[in-house]
Amino acid sequence: YPDWPVPGTNYTTLHLGATSVTDPGTLSSQQQPSGSTSRQSFIDAGRELDTDVALLPNPDMAHPNRLIYLSDELSSDVHMSGTPWVHLRASIDNRYAANLTAVLVDYGPAGSADPPVMVTRGWTDPQNRNGLSKSKPIVQGEEYSFRWDLQADDYIFPAGHRIGLVVVSTDFDYTLRPLPGTQLTVNPAKSTLVLPVVGEI
Repeated sequence: YPDWPVPGTNYTTLHLGATSVTDPGTLSSQQQPSGSTSRQSFIDAGRELDTDVALLPNPDMAHPNRLIYLSDELSSDVHMSGTPWVHLRASIDNRYAANLTAVLVDYGPAGSADPPVMVTRGWTDPQNRNGLSKSKPIVQGEEYSFRWDLQADDYIFPAGHRIGLVVVSTDFDYTLRPLPGTQLTVNPAKSTLVLPVVGEI
């Protein structure tokens, strides 16, 4: 390419959605109607579970230690080029500190035996929600807005596959590993994934 990110890349916002408190949610360019999205909770077990081995597979099943949001099967290839980011509205319900991890994943069609492909990931410390130089304890159960970058990448999601966003707390190979048991709750109706895309999704 003459430059990178690829010239002409546009930022596309995908909205998180969920109609169940436990089942996998959705990623869509259309925001869910007000009141139609359930809050979803999960329990941190990242000290005991390897994220890529235990928490990325089986995207069509609920899992108590992660949340997952999936796009529809793509009608054409989607070329991501640049730095994606997430904006999560979430609470930490029973601790004063935690990790937050987002993993962008390439999944095959529903029911496919294709293994997931980890595309990129990123992390944030909720205590630094107001800036890297400012640490402030969490108020248990209070919703905050968290926005952080994933690592920059260039990747093509093939037609027929699905874009997946996996949300966990502790990321076994990349973050500190506090004792398990932290409960976190995400408000999908106020959460988004932003992808730098060549063309459209």
